[in-house]
Amino acid sequence: MFPGIKGIRFCSNLEVVPISAIDVTSQVLTMKKAGITHILIHHVAPGAAAVLKDMKKFDLDVPLFGTSAACTEDVIRIGGEASKNFFGASPYSSWYEESRGMAKVREISMKYNPGAEKSYRIKSYTLGWIIPVILHEGLKRAGKDLDGEKLVAALETINNLDTKGICGPITYTPTMHYGLNYNKLFKADPKSGKLIPVTEWRLPPAKK
Repeated sequence: MFPGIKGIRFCSNLEVVPISAIDVTSQVLTMKKAGITHILIHHVAPGAAAVLKDMKKFDLDVPLFGTSAACTEDVIRIGGEASKNFFGASPYSSWYEESRGMAKVREISMKYNPGAEKSYRIKSYTLGWIIPVILHEGLKRAGKDLDGEKLVAALETINNLDTKGICGPITYTPTMHYGLNYNKLFKADPKSGKLIPVTEWRLPPAKK
């Protein structure tokens, strides 16, 4: 079911958490009864935080791994101390990370929005930043007399675009338009409210 993942036994039942859920007692108790040791959740931050809070309430002390939609500082803000077991995968760096690319993001942000350094932006801010970076690269490559076809053709020549740490290397081809395969794994730090990277940029096993 998941190429590249070996040595893991998956539970036969999947627990469904409604998008607006604030109480997931039944799902957490079912998972605890099943003796699960790891949880993978594909949800937005409030849903992941709801699961984490009920995991703490019912003493289900296992790691919860979130996909990119859940990998945001909002999980920590909402979940508080219960987020200590949260890990998330994201293709985007956090506002506060120390890389050349993120340092430039902060510099420009604070230039046009003085006081931005007093708080930090969640990862969707980084996503919003990288989109025009890619478009700018495509426009440079397309040259003059621009039209849609020329822009697409130019974007398809991007190979391992280095964003200096804002995200992993970006590649497009005529047959591959998703561009970004790399992710980092982050761990929640409730004390600081930050997501701390615990890996470098990595390809998923199926892409290696």
